[in-house]
Amino acid sequence: MKNVAFKKNLKTYTALMLLACAVAVFAVFTGLSPVKANAGTLVAGTVNAKSTETLLYLDTTGGQMQIKFDDKTDFTKCPVLVSGSAVTVDVYNGGDGYLHAASVSLSKSIATVDRNKTTTVTGKIADGTTDSVLKLSTTGGMMTLKIDDTSDFSKCRILKKDKEITVFLGYGSDAYWHVLTASSAETGVQTVTTINGVNMPVVTGTVTGDSNAEYLNINTTAGAMILKLDSQTDISECGYTYKGQTVYATIYLGTDSYLHVAKLVNGSGTKDNTAYTLGGQVLTVQGKATSDTTPYMIQLSTPQGIMKIKMDGSTKMTNNKVITENVYLTIDVQGGSDGYLHALKVTRG
Repeated sequence: MKNVAFKKNLKTYTALMLLACAVAVFAVFTGLSPVKANAGTLVAGTVNAKSTETLLYLDTTGGQMQIKFDDKTDFTKCPVLVSGSAVTVDVYNGGDGYLHAASVSLSKSIATVDRNKTTTVTGKIADGTTDSVLKLSTTGGMMTLKIDDTSDFSKCRILKKDKEITVFLGYGSDAYWHVLTASSAETGVQTVTTINGVNMPVVTGTVTGDSNAEYLNINTTAGAMILKLDSQTDISECGYTYKGQTVYATIYLGTDSYLHVAKLVNGSGTKDNTAYTLGGQVLTVQGKATSDTTPYMIQLSTPQGIMKIKMDGSTKMTNNKVITENVYLTIDVQGGSDGYLHALKVTRG
């Protein structure tokens, strides 16, 4: 009888524990009961090669997880991530559909580093690089550098073979040069521009197929970026986006934690800067933008056939929305002195 009672109690206890675990997991992933960054919800796994500067792909025993890095993520105990690194991540619900990393930890031994004996080196990451050793191919040969908990990789979070980086080094008590700071030469940042008195970085990238009127997805030399287009975005120099197009995006961090585009400029093809004289009757036409559309010429599929309509500096994009392939458009047009119809106003829908 005692064994029967014990088994019943064990089953009850097991059921309660499973229920508690299910509730905890449900709370983390649904956001119905937001988990704070200090709640200590830890997940362990290895870094997948798909990881980027802003998104960690973590291979765990339960499957692959996607965890966002943000400006609050603490990398003190894991200054750099390398594919295959074993890490433990403290996660919380970010409220944007992603788990966010409160902190990332990785065990390493630390040597004493002489910060008065330093040097700066530029080179390409080579085979043999791990989460504790950086193999750097330089003009002077191959260097083996140590990475420890004091190394600052905030400007170069992901290490990949052949990526060019610049490292500031300090000499360690273990007779190795240790990385003090590292920065990527492939950040995707082209320059900095000033808009309304605010300095903003300009990133160069290639548009991917999953972009739309609200989100611009681009591939840069530093990885993939998701940029938000809003009513304030200046698209006067890039009214149309398409897969494979090179663009220059002036960006800033919005209050919604997304990177927003202040200005978008087309980098593919040559812009016609000729000032054409417009005249004649203003017509309104409707149809869908075809795949042959470019940032300067709309190819509009109408019931009567394909119309070629030029976009120029005077074209007004209503609702400030960029055009994408197969989008239905209503366009006010007028004839130009170059023999083309010119778009006066373009409306989505």
